Order: sequence, then C-alpha cells, then structure tokens
Amino acid sequence: MLDHRGPRYTYRKVPMVLRPFQRPHPPLWYGLGHLEGVEWAATNKVHVITNQTCEGSKPLFERYREVWQRKHGEAPLPKLGMSRHVVLAPTEAQAEALVRPNYAVWYANLTKLWRDFGSIPIRFARDFDEARQRGLAIVGTPARVREEIERQVAASGCTYLACRMMFGNMSEAEASSSIDLFTAEVMKHLTALAEAGGKP
Repeated sequence: MLDHRGPRYTYRKVPMVLRPFQRPHPPLWYGLGHLEGVEWAATNKVHVITNQTCEGSKPLFERYREVWQRKHGEAPLPKLGMSRHVVLAPTEAQAEALVRPNYAVWYANLTKLWRDFGSIPIRFARDFDEARQRGLAIVGTPARVREEIERQVAASGCTYLACRMMFGNMSEAEASSSIDLFTAEVMKHLTALAEAGGKP
C-alpha cells in the first residue's frame, strides 16, 4: 500500500500490485550520513554506504553492529561501505595532475542544481585538496594508495570500499591506466591479506 501526502499529490492506501520479480529481492543499499539512519538500516538488514570521513564513519558502523547484534544475533552482517575517489599513477605528481581538474568537473556537475538554487551541499569536499585532506580522495602511487586504504579501513571498521575511479572528463585511457595499477599492485595485496584473515 502507498500512502503519500505532498504539496502536489496525495495518495491514500493505493494498492501496489506489482512485486519484485527477483526472489529473494535484490540486495538493498542505504546511504548513511547520520546516526539517526542506523537503526532502520540494521533492522531491515540492508547494506550501507557513506561518504563520511573514516573518523565520521566509525561511529556509524559501530552503532550498526550494536543494533545488528541486538536484532539479528550472529547472522552474517551486511556490507558496511565507504565511497572514495581513487586515482593511481607511477608518481604522486602524475596522480595529482590527473585528479585535480577531473575532481573539479565532477564536483561542478554534482552540485549544479544545488548551486542553481543558492545552496551548497557541505557534505561534499569543494575541491581536490579538501577531499584529500578529509580522506575522501585517495590519490598517489600504488604504495601510497594501498597504505591509505589500509589505514582508513582499520580506522573506520568498514567492510566494503566503493571506488570512484573514472569521473569528470577523465579519458578511458587515463582511467584504465589507474585501474590497471590498482588491480595489479593494490587490490591483489588487499585480497591476499583478507584471505589470510588479516584486516587491511
């Protein structure tokens, strides 16, 4: 049943005839920005993802685990994710030169409607330097990126990392080069560590 009261439309107890075709239904993901959303997400067994810093993510994931334990006991935990811009290059300077203008384009596109209506969403870093300083952009050589990912996973308690590896006006060749470095020199290491029972 659908109940909705808004400024333009009102629906009261409208039957929903169609049901999801897939059984069980597809996995659900919930964007988590505040502690207020944790109770619902954990109660309803959905994966979560946040754009928060790792320090801001930690209390969200800790609370999720507390609610999960209380509601579902030892059942397998859904994914607790963070989202990051991730760019690799053979040198720090090359990585920064690639990400800086493309982050600016991504941010301009993302915030266009907010800016058109006189509002700026403070939850997103305004430029690459702020994104890097807050840990929202992980950029550099493979060794530096691997070290920073390991640090953030350990500090936050996340179990899933969503990487934005092509954004802005980045070309396919530029993105592919970064992705190739990531798979060869970062992901392989993190996967081996996880399989050995370690926490990156």
